Amino acid sequence: MKMIEPEKEVTLIHGIIRSTFISSARPVAVIFHAWIEYGECMHDLTTMTAISSDVFMRFYDAEIIYRYSFDQVRKWVLDTGHYGPWEKLPNIQEITLEKKNGKAVGKRT
Repeated sequence: MKMIEPEKEVTLIHGIIRSTFISSARPVAVIFHAWIEYGECMHDLTTMTAISSDVFMRFYDAEIIYRYSFDQVRKWVLDTGHYGPWEKLPNIQEITLEKKNGKAVGKRT
């Protein structure tokens, strides 16, 4: 069994997911969310699931806003005393509007 080496392989992602997976009849809800990328998988600690990155991104209609390495997370947590979000997030109305117009949210890495 391979041990996780967080300093080299784990990325914390702050982004958005959409509720399109719940029902196509309901309005889309845009949710700010965080998840872990490890190798080719996305780990969602709120649902305790790990699925391939491409499936996660399509299923949740997810978009990445910020990516943080292990060292960056450690610095942010020590500097702020909390687990995020640490940086300005986009306006929720702009995200919904951009998606309706078929545009992706500006990704920041």
